Amino acid sequence: MKNINNKGIALYLVLAVLLIVIIFANIVLSVISSQSRLTHHKVRRIQAYYAAQGGINAALEGLKANDTAWVPVPDTSPRTVTICHTGAGCNFADDDLPAAINSIVIRIGPRDAAGMPVNATVNYDSD
Repeated sequence: MKNINNKGIALYLVLAVLLIVIIFANIVLSVISSQSRLTHHKVRRIQAYYAAQGGINAALEGLKANDTAWVPVPDTSPRTVTICHTGAGCNFADDDLPAAINSIVIRIGPRDAAGMPVNATVNYDSD
């Protein structure tokens, strides 16, 4: 009869299974962390998009009301208006802006045959 000592095989089997479980857990945690960062960045981009839309809507309302803060004088010159939380360089302070939005810069172009072009640029934290 052969005398085989199988006591050591159980230790190697447990260590191999433990190593596989650790590698799998690392992969799952890495994927979850990556998805979290991507979601966070996407939320900031969406906030910036809607902040720009809000800034353009504010400019259009100001132009309709003939508000001197928005209307370029003379009509042939561009006007730049900045909306931000508070601080120097802000034409309008808005504490309701999301924390990630630093400022919204609205540029109202000179009047032409099509009217006054309005565009917005948002400075936001993407981290």
